[in-house]
Amino acid sequence: MKSGFANSGKQMFRCKECKKRFVVDRGQLTFYSHHDQSKWNELILDTLNGVSLKETAAKINVNERNVFNMRHKLLISLKTEEHPK
Repeated sequence: MKSGFANSGKQMFRCKECKKRFVVDRGQLTFYSHHDQSKWNELILDTLNGVSLKETAAKINVNERNVFNMRHKLLISLKTEEHPK
């Protein structure tokens, strides 16, 4: 059952048995991410347009190392989609 939203803006759910709250996004690009969808959208556009990590980090107000990790996750997901195992 629905149980509000996480700080990242993702829909939270509550288990009827154990009462724990969780987010269903396994297998998605945003899995285990604390950043909202708008930051991911901006990162995707910047990556496709060849914008530097430093510029993207400043634009979405995220640490440059985190932007690197987000971009790396994006590129791996694109590679996986192109060549599924």
